Amino acid sequence: MLRAGVQDTAIDIESTLTSISDNQAPDCSDWRAVDTALRKIALRRAALDAEEAHWLRQAEALQIWRPLGMVSALDYLERVLGYAPRTAQDRLRVARALGDLPRLTAALASGQLPFSAIRELDPASRPRAPRPPGSRPPPARTSGRSKTSSRITTPAMTPMTHPTRKPARTSSASSCPPRPSR
Repeated sequence: MLRAGVQDTAIDIESTLTSISDNQAPDCSDWRAVDTALRKIALRRAALDAEEAHWLRQAEALQIWRPLGMVSALDYLERVLGYAPRTAQDRLRVARALGDLPRLTAALASGQLPFSAIRELDPASRPRAPRPPGSRPPPARTSGRSKTSSRITTPAMTPMTHPTRKPARTSSASSCPPRPSR
């Protein structure tokens, strides 16, 4: 059954490539035709992204990677769909989020928002509990370094000096009078 699905997909790809090379090639000498073709591709890509998100949710629910001998959904996305690890994580995260956000799914499917915009909106699109009036916002996240670590100087930040020589004085160019010695 799996082999038949792969063969059907291969036939679909071949027929698509043949039809593009035979009769659907736009006039490449007119910039308007090229622009129109690229915009149509972007709309199809957006619809495919929304459809892929739907099928990724189904794949995760059915754990389709197990009968195929893979260890996780990420492994499946990397091996079968050819995504890089970070891209696979993003695709799964967005697919999960779109399951609860039908308006964003519709915006993606219609081409109103590209996948990259949906990917960036995902954490911010979750509803948050309102803060009581007069309360302060939570403190900003820090990088985990202590305040003193930013004051520590490294050899790259200090001037180079020779361990046995005194630094040369550059007071000849200074407009200030020399200090009296004590």
